[in-house]
Amino acid sequence: MTDPFATPLRLATTSDFIAAVPYLLRFHPSEGDLAIIGLNDNRQVTVSARLPILDERAAAGAVSLPWAMTKRGCTALALVGYGPADKVTPILDAIETACQQQGMSVIRSARVTDGRYWDRGSDHVPPDGLPVPDAASPTAAALIAAGIAALPDRAAVTAQLTPAPPSELTPVTAALPQASNNPSRVKGERAVVAIHSHLEAGTFPDAAQVAQILTGLREPDINMHGLARTDTDPQGALPLWLYITRHAPDGHRADAALQAAYAAFRCGDSVLAGGAIAIARAAAPHSELISLIARVIALKRDPNELPLAEIPANHPLHPAALVARGRPDGPRLEPAEPASATSPPEPAPGPRHHRAH
Repeated sequence: MTDPFATPLRLATTSDFIAAVPYLLRFHPSEGDLAIIGLNDNRQVTVSARLPILDERAAAGAVSLPWAMTKRGCTALALVGYGPADKVTPILDAIETACQQQGMSVIRSARVTDGRYWDRGSDHVPPDGLPVPDAASPTAAALIAAGIAALPDRAAVTAQLTPAPPSELTPVTAALPQASNNPSRVKGERAVVAIHSHLEAGTFPDAAQVAQILTGLREPDINMHGLARTDTDPQGALPLWLYITRHAPDGHRADAALQAAYAAFRCGDSVLAGGAIAIARAAAPHSELISLIARVIALKRDPNELPLAEIPANHPLHPAALVARGRPDGPRLEPAEPASATSPPEPAPGPRHHRAH
């Protein structure tokens, strides 16, 4: 499958960034969300994150955002806060001040509410704001054409991990004893065959094959093989691992959720990756491999802070190799041009010196 961000995405205006946010996050933000887009020196998106700014603890920690983004390789930020001015403006002010103190540029900053937005970097915004671009905008249309979907909200993202109904889980549970009785080599071979065949065909396994894959994943080599196989086509692998995670009975979810977490991470879906890795860690809190991948997902770009574990340095799953490859989800941005200023001034307070460059 081709990289959906192989073609540079032009984000020349604040409107372009706002249009891109739901597709970079993979869901439409809600009131009280802060969308954070981190870019590197090449103006490539390396981090797309959401902060719940109506949560007092999260809001208090917002001033550490520049430091956290620097650790992830970002040198510039675009910020979009969703909600009323009295809630959003103080948070944006605090983050922008912290960015100035740390030498990080804020190339875009805006507030969105009730289908309107206010560009904080422009002195010429109508008092009632400007309309939020919809899915027909050129930016959104380009991302949709690239195969990137934006779910209705954050809950819809994590709902993809909800266990299947009992009528679908029961056959898998019934098939597990027979699949587990096979020798390790046979379990591994059958799991690999099932994984590869369904990835190649784009289909989902039946209950017996789910059981084969789940028992095979309990072999460390097969678990590692699944991660490495996912690395070759994360977008093709993600639906398969989500399906297997949903159809994994209690006691067998950890390894499948690990695979789903890594596939989501490689696709750039940090919310889904975080939800899946949380399931994996809860089910197997002492697993070194799960802890390793959890840190890869959390840190994204800094191999120096990752435990090397017992993985050969030349293995594709070695932490340094994982981080060096980075995520394939970051769109490369063409140089943005300063936004034109043609409208009356915006009444909302806040810094107005952050223009795209």
